[in-house]
Amino acid sequence: MADIQVVLPLREGFGLSHFGAIALCVRDFTEYSKYRNDTHIFGGVDTEPFTNMPYEVVRYLKIPFRSQNKAYAKAIVKRLKVNSPKLLEVHNRPILVHHISKQWQGTIALHLHNDPQTMRYAKTAKERDVLLEKCSAIYCVSEYIRDRFLDGTNGDSSKVHVIYNGLHEISSPPNKQKHILFVGRFQPEKGALDIAQALETVLPEFPDWKGIFIGAARHDPNAKINDYERKVINALKSVDSQIEMRGFCSHGETMDATLEAAIAVIPSQWNEAFGRTGLEAMACGCATISSVRGGLKEVVADAAYPLEIVLPETIVSALREVITNEEKRKALQKAGLERAKYFAIERVTGMLDDVRSTLLGS
Repeated sequence: MADIQVVLPLREGFGLSHFGAIALCVRDFTEYSKYRNDTHIFGGVDTEPFTNMPYEVVRYLKIPFRSQNKAYAKAIVKRLKVNSPKLLEVHNRPILVHHISKQWQGTIALHLHNDPQTMRYAKTAKERDVLLEKCSAIYCVSEYIRDRFLDGTNGDSSKVHVIYNGLHEISSPPNKQKHILFVGRFQPEKGALDIAQALETVLPEFPDWKGIFIGAARHDPNAKINDYERKVINALKSVDSQIEMRGFCSHGETMDATLEAAIAVIPSQWNEAFGRTGLEAMACGCATISSVRGGLKEVVADAAYPLEIVLPETIVSALREVITNEEKRKALQKAGLERAKYFAIERVTGMLDDVRSTLLGS
């Protein structure tokens, strides 16, 4: 069995029909790692995996009113005791580290994709100090997340590394469509209603432009529309002829839409851990209008039109300037393409492999 075993969160899919941001990162890191042939990925979702990826479903006993994470961890430990990997990488679940480390004494790294202070067994500085004792390394997707992890801790901070998410190099088409793109869940923290209300004002002024929405409140297309999603839909009724609501799309379809769009808006109302949609927008040559909350500020740097405050009126102002000023729009597109190169998957995977090499003693 492989020297490196990677554990996905319990409900994180790992295939074209069922995936999340973590799955995409694991897929890309695995594909470009020098340890690819020594890596095996475990998850709790039974799905057709990404092509040529070493994925295995972990089946565990589901008991009503009992912790599924605990049962999942127990099933993983059974494999660990048989396979004896040199390194176990747990993605985004301190609770799994807590349960696994009680039963298995091997080398563990925790890969954080979200704010640890919102997670069980990492909310307090004391709990994070315990994680520092149990883990040989903590990988963080941004300096923001590293700072949040180390906040108030007394443990060995040298164990905590920033490993940015990466992206394949993308060739942007020479001719962009007059599309304004939003990708994300229809939730308040993602700013879906703010961009909808902004487009309600802007699109009538520019009848040759369209708004493209990819996402919904939930992945299930048959799920009942919630109040927030209804507000988003209602805000767009007056400009319905200039709006395409595409729902959740495959990653390939989403990237195709991003390649077509002249402008992408990332109106996050919360502190993003990283901001993959911002990186993808820049890499696809979009003029990117972005919140600069949390890790997003690190991702877009000075290559995006910054939204210091995210409100419908601030988005309206930004859109008007970027739409009417072609020189500004092209400059943002060019700046985004250059900025995205910093996150080339080959580069960031090399950073991850450097830490792995130390942990593996190779």
